[in-house]
Amino acid sequence: PNVEVNASIGNSLAYYATVKEAYDKINDGTHQGEINIKIHKNTTETASAKLNSSGSGSANYASINMYPTKTGLTITGNIPAPLIDLDGADNVTINGSLNGNGASRELSIINTSTVSYGGNSTIRFINGATNNTIKYCTIKGSESRTDYGVIFFSSSNSGSGNSNNTVSYTHLTLPTTPY
Repeated sequence: PNVEVNASIGNSLAYYATVKEAYDKINDGTHQGEINIKIHKNTTETASAKLNSSGSGSANYASINMYPTKTGLTITGNIPAPLIDLDGADNVTINGSLNGNGASRELSIINTSTVSYGGNSTIRFINGATNNTIKYCTIKGSESRTDYGVIFFSSSNSGSGNSNNTVSYTHLTLPTTPY
């Protein structure tokens, strides 16, 4: 399996081919409570991996912690939209260090889309996404418009904005040559 999901409530263990499939099952309430997402193999996303806020629809989680279990893993896709979309999601940690411990960068998240109209960020925070952490990752993308970005803090209809989000010990980069 590429992606393993462990949850404290609901279906406690399941395996998926992509991060999007795992997020979809969190969004539909299959996995609830404290959730760990373990990346075991490289994934190729064919659509945005969108994580909704807890309380939106059937989503019901306290926190989500995603990390690689092997060195040198990638989550990649050629998507003319955000690769990972935290849509009001709170208390999400994407930790690129091995097994979520230490200070190595073992997870790369890459959106290879080169659409020119904008919106193809690699990670987007939108609609009041708060208290999220991205650390020890390599984040690559080709979004270079000044009104977007490889990591994009977008608009919010929550009134509180996308706040208390932290990106640390992470290497952000555009490709030296277009994908």
